[in-house]
Amino acid sequence: MGLLFQHLCSRLSVVTGRNMALENRLEYPANLRLLIWVSVELASIAADLGYVMGTATALSILFGLQLHWGVLLTGLDTFIALGLQSFGIRKVTPRRRPRRPRRRAAAGSGAAPRTGRPGRRH
Repeated sequence: MGLLFQHLCSRLSVVTGRNMALENRLEYPANLRLLIWVSVELASIAADLGYVMGTATALSILFGLQLHWGVLLTGLDTFIALGLQSFGIRKVTPRRRPRRPRRRAAAGSGAAPRTGRPGRRH
């Protein structure tokens, strides 16, 4: 359902040039917009609760932690990651592997040496 909603929102943005928040502001009165905002926040909290409980259950299975300690550890981990990002430390991203040197074509193999930019033959 979420994927369908994201697809529809992206189509709306491509066609009209406006996002869903702007469309809601232009279309609905203030009271209804407040109700929509509260319901979306509650849905977000419910989705995050599933992630937290899943992580706490995994910690319980793997390490034998009690469930409430797993929830606290997951919350602490989240706040540490958010705090580090606010200090300018970037998210952990996978490192790129160093490029290996290319092999040269054997003499007499008929292969022309590559020149220029990678991915182009001259």
